[in-house]
Amino acid sequence: RRVGELVAEVSGAPTVPDELREPLQQARLLRLSGELSQAQAILRAQVEAHPAQPHLRYALGLTFVHDLITGGRPLRPLADVIAALQDDALGSAPRQLLQGAHDLYDGRPEPALDALRRASQHLSDVAKRDAQETRLLVHLLTGLAQLRRGHQDRALRELQKARTQLPPELGAPLRHVLLRHGVGLLLAADQAAEAEGWVDEAREHDEHDSLARELQVRVLA
Repeated sequence: RRVGELVAEVSGAPTVPDELREPLQQARLLRLSGELSQAQAILRAQVEAHPAQPHLRYALGLTFVHDLITGGRPLRPLADVIAALQDDALGSAPRQLLQGAHDLYDGRPEPALDALRRASQHLSDVAKRDAQETRLLVHLLTGLAQLRRGHQDRALRELQKARTQLPPELGAPLRHVLLRHGVGLLLAADQAAEAEGWVDEAREHDEHDSLARELQVRVLA
């Protein structure tokens, strides 16, 4: 028997069947690149075929969170995912992250911050495959929630933490949310040099990034 299966039995964590590893990875790459409808289609089909697999539901929930952050409104389907994860099969961090995202985009930043704080306390329990993305989203959502409360200093600190957790595969949609808010807060705080560093890094990642070029004009003005 595989060592991972034995460890999972001892820890109580559910294992991911081999046949689900490829669709999970495919959906992850689509999600990170911003191809959310394609990622959702893969995951919905897999959830229907394997309804007892919490890893699939969390992956679908992450896809809805990306959708919310980039302007979508999948609050109802995200709520359904949260309800299905009530037993905390993956530990508390995944469900608390999803709850925090739902609360924030449902217009409740205070409960969102409470949920995100609980998620941040248990990030070490998240499966390695999802760990960096989960940390990124916890910090990004916390920053956005603090921004809604008018706490710009706290928001900036969280966005700076989020910036350290960007997966290499992350595409423009989520990068742009972080870049736009981060540079705006830095300029408001009279930290033009650091804002320029954010823009330079974005252009190193993608020299054709139109938002980075636009923000570079603002930073250098």
